[in-house]
Amino acid sequence: MYAKVIIDIKHKDVNHHYDYMVSEEHQKELTIGMRVLVPFGAQKRMGFVTELTNKSETATKEII
Repeated sequence: MYAKVIIDIKHKDVNHHYDYMVSEEHQKELTIGMRVLVPFGAQKRMGFVTELTNKSETATKEII
């Protein structure tokens, strides 16, 4: 499973979704609108799940 996440950053491209992989242990509890911690560059950032999907062509990192 994959989650589309909006990252809480101040940037002109703030409405861009980033895809993250969801581990099996998190799949049961993850819901749309949930706040999550994700790796973002060399940092960890808070984000909000906007969609859950079974496909992603861009996800390379996993929700923390």
